Amino acid sequence: MLRTFRASRLLKRTIDATLADLYVSLQTGSFLVPEAQRLARVDHAAMGPGSKPVVVLAASESERYIYKVGEPALAAAEAAAYQLRRLGTRPCIPAAQLSIRLDEFGETRGSLKPFVEWESEKELQPDTQTWSTVQRSVLLLDHAWEWFLDNLDTNTTQYRLFGEHQVPLNIDWDRAFATGGESPMSRFVKHRAALPNARTFLYADYVAGRNNLAFDLLFREARLIAALPRGSVASILEQYAAVAFTEPSERMAFVRRMVDRQRTIMTETTAFVRDLVRERRLYAAPKTLLGKAKSAGAELWHSWQILLNGVLHSWLATATRSILTLVRARREQQRDAA
Repeated sequence: MLRTFRASRLLKRTIDATLADLYVSLQTGSFLVPEAQRLARVDHAAMGPGSKPVVVLAASESERYIYKVGEPALAAAEAAAYQLRRLGTRPCIPAAQLSIRLDEFGETRGSLKPFVEWESEKELQPDTQTWSTVQRSVLLLDHAWEWFLDNLDTNTTQYRLFGEHQVPLNIDWDRAFATGGESPMSRFVKHRAALPNARTFLYADYVAGRNNLAFDLLFREARLIAALPRGSVASILEQYAAVAFTEPSERMAFVRRMVDRQRTIMTETTAFVRDLVRERRLYAAPKTLLGKAKSAGAELWHSWQILLNGVLHSWLATATRSILTLVRARREQQRDAA
């Protein structure tokens, strides 16, 4: 029998109430795509080498949006991820595909989302012992969705903290379906080798015995995903596939793989947790030379991920400060002109 730590009733009630409140707050006044002509451009800034241009748009002082120029498939992935999370009544920043003409790029296609303030000082740190029990638990729940949606790009900079419990919420799902529904459930798999994910640190600390994880929460979330209505799931996936694939046979194969992924999520989750528990036991009491070598290798890998994360943060912090400076300067100029 698989023995793991279990969440207390109080923790479960707290998480359920917090996620329900956040879901409602994000869905209030259901997200409607504004007509392009109602949006006044506030500022534009490129996010750095290899990143997608981001534009802050506003229909009024209180109605602002982020428009991310990108490949149609990426915008479609973000919209599909939002719809699937909403189907599961899990909080997600609303997202929709949109075409807008911009002076620098001409006619563009991209993803439109409500503007969310970014506070770098509140970001999740690589030491998961600094995270609250609620934060660790929510990240654990999210792994079920990350795997189901095949989203390998979930580094700590993509989470914003909401509400009293500072709940981490991934606000960027455009890399969903990254491998077409073929990635394994693993603590090592990620979008780029040099880009650690939040769960990279969560599971590394678990394996090393630095934190305990209530895996019954992960199993419960997997059951929720498995129980989503197949027809609705397939319909949302078909909308994405129509944008991402040219051949009808490719579209059908993709939808079939993703529905199979939904169907087998409990089996995959059980195997994943069993491997993690086995790895933790080996790490705690290596009895052989091979076991000791594996433990040392795991610790070295974890240290390397922390170093990579530090490099990422130093670059991103500089880029973000520059963007915020540009946006604020442009807004001040507009106020002065008015």
